[in-house]
Amino acid sequence: MAGVFDKFDNSKKIGSNRHKPGRYYSRIDKVEDSTTQDGRPMLKISMTVAKLTEERGEEGHAPDDATSLVFTRDRYGYFERDVRALLKATLDLTFDEANGYSGEEMAKALLIDKAITNMLVEVDAKRLPKKGDDGETFVKTRIVRSLGEAEAQRVLGDDYARFFPQGITALQPVAAGVGPTKKKGK
Repeated sequence: MAGVFDKFDNSKKIGSNRHKPGRYYSRIDKVEDSTTQDGRPMLKISMTVAKLTEERGEEGHAPDDATSLVFTRDRYGYFERDVRALLKATLDLTFDEANGYSGEEMAKALLIDKAITNMLVEVDAKRLPKKGDDGETFVKTRIVRSLGEAEAQRVLGDDYARFFPQGITALQPVAAGVGPTKKKGK
C-alpha cells in the first residue's frame, strides 16, 4: 500500500488529541496539509499546551498535552473562512487583510513560509450544544490571538525556555512579506 500509510508509526496508539473545553496557551508545532479518510483536503495544526489560562476542570487539558486543530473542506465554505480567521488571529491582520489572501497566498504563508509554526497562541475551546433535541454537544475551538516574544516570556515565566529554546521563531508578518500582494482598497 502507498500514500497515507507510507510513514505509518506503530508506536502511535488510538487516542484523541482534539481540544477539550478550556482556555490555553499553546505552541504551534506543525502545520500540514493532508486528506481525510474520505479524501477531502485537510489542514492540520498540531500544538502543545504550554499553560492554562483558567482552572482545568474535570475534562480540560494539562500542560504538555498534544492537541490539534483540523480544518476540512465542506460544502458550506467554512474551510476558507476558518483558515482566514486563523491567519487573522495569528498574524494580527485586519479583516480586510485576511480576506485579501488568495488560496495560493494562504498555502504559502502556512505551509511554505511556516509563518505560524513555533508561535505561542491563546486557544479557546467551548462545549456547545449541537442542533436538535438529542442533547449532543461538540467542542468548538478557535485560536484567539498570538503572543509576541515579550508577552510569551511573561506568561510562561520559567517554562518559556523549555517551550522555546531558540526563542519564538515564527515569522513576523510585515517583516517577512507574508500576506496578500495587493491590499483591497489601496
